[in-house]
Amino acid sequence: MVLDHIGIVVKSLERGIEVWRQVFGYDQATSPVINSRQQVRVVFLRKEDSVLIKLIEPTDPTSPIFAMAAWGGRTAPPRFPQAQYRGRPGGHPRRRWTNAGGTTTRRGFRQ
Repeated sequence: MVLDHIGIVVKSLERGIEVWRQVFGYDQATSPVINSRQQVRVVFLRKEDSVLIKLIEPTDPTSPIFAMAAWGGRTAPPRFPQAQYRGRPGGHPRRRWTNAGGTTTRRGFRQ
């Protein structure tokens, strides 16, 4: 199993991109994209020899992740709402995740 990317909720994509560039040395890999179904904007960041980072910004108070962004890490622990895996043929990442003690949701994996 290979970790493909980690999704992180941010209040502002622009600010998130800048922080990840300055602090961790990541570069913007894609232009921001609007996902109207989830009411979010997303952008991928990359760094050589590291996992992709997907920054997720809610665009509306009815977005499923709006409350996470509002917390801003100050009144709740950091949240990683999305971890995507690339599995090898014949392997099932979700089964390995749960066997290792992780729990799952319908939309993804969580710790």
